[in-house]
Amino acid sequence: MNSQQQFLNFFIDRTLPDKQDEAKAFLQSAFEQQAKGSFDKAAFTELAGKLMPLLIPEKVTEVKTAMRKFAEQLK
Repeated sequence: MNSQQQFLNFFIDRTLPDKQDEAKAFLQSAFEQQAKGSFDKAAFTELAGKLMPLLIPEKVTEVKTAMRKFAEQLK
């Protein structure tokens, strides 16, 4: 399993059940941008703003920590 699939699974497991399809679509779009080399910190910030409201409230801190680590690797 590649790192994108691992992150997708991690995120979906922490997403509200009725929002999982929406979250998956956002993440797949971001993965496509990343493959094209156009996923930067601005795109990440936009993605995070879309994804945070979809999370199970008790999981927000955990996901923010994981996303912060990922963001440190972006240009």
